[in-house]
Amino acid sequence: MGVMELIAFLRDEFGIAVADEDITESNLGTMTDIARYVSTQRGNGNGAR
Repeated sequence: MGVMELIAFLRDEFGIAVADEDITESNLGTMTDIARYVSTQRGNGNGAR
């Protein structure tokens, strides 16, 4: 899955707007990193459904 596809998926599935500065290996490098990033963003009001 390409980075742009992943970002589109996160937007569509979780309502998260991934900022350019958040597109890093530490945020999106592994499934664990992605889960942590999604959880953090939803907790910050950036995408809570």
